[in-house]
Amino acid sequence: MLNWKAILAGAIVDFAGTYLATIILALLWMGALKLGVAADEAVTTNALRSPLFLAVSVTVGWYFDYLGGKIAGHIALKHANPQPIWHGLAAVIPGVVLALVDSFGSDDPQFPAWFMVACCAVSLVCGGCGAAQARPVQKPEVS
Repeated sequence: MLNWKAILAGAIVDFAGTYLATIILALLWMGALKLGVAADEAVTTNALRSPLFLAVSVTVGWYFDYLGGKIAGHIALKHANPQPIWHGLAAVIPGVVLALVDSFGSDDPQFPAWFMVACCAVSLVCGGCGAAQARPVQKPEVS
């Protein structure tokens, strides 16, 4: 049986980490391009849709998928659940669903549909790999 606390904790780390890191990355990117707050919306949109920014942004998202999966796996193992990989996969699913809904529900999506599906598949792999790296917490022996 899946531990919902583990899944929720992993999903929160994945979702919050991805979005906070992306906001910080966008601010740094805009600063590096010397685009001010008063920059034209078209210029800002083009800057944030550049291939380099999107590649870095997607990679950051995959890192937080991995981290969320690892945390879900650790918590599952802490509660003696022998299925950490399922917890890591389940922790990533809310972010994957939101990404797909956002992409397919948009009039002007950032990515083509095939790329979004591929990115979401990699997200699931990252979450599962993170959970596979989780190890049971060893309590120190007290003598």
